[in-house]
Amino acid sequence: MVLKTLTESLIRIAENMEVPHTQDTSTGNSSTALQIEVSGLPVPTTLDVWRAWTGRRYVFGVEHHGPVYELGKDDSTPWNGARVCPCDTCQIHVTPALRPN
Repeated sequence: MVLKTLTESLIRIAENMEVPHTQDTSTGNSSTALQIEVSGLPVPTTLDVWRAWTGRRYVFGVEHHGPVYELGKDDSTPWNGARVCPCDTCQIHVTPALRPN
């Protein structure tokens, strides 16, 4: 399988290995490979939550754009509800009535 982007490669790495938490000594913040944006701040999270998050998502600090899946389900059908990011990549599976104008 050939991965299309660096982000896809990083997601595969994060899915297949335990990434240790690192502590930033200047801020005291810890980080992991997968993060979600909560109230404007990146927050470390698990793969299950990251896959289901409808807001901004990051892999090793790089913003990720792509499908969202229902929390706790392993099926490969993307969720069709509203998303925060208005880009075409994030909106491709969203029901037309829920897409931003």
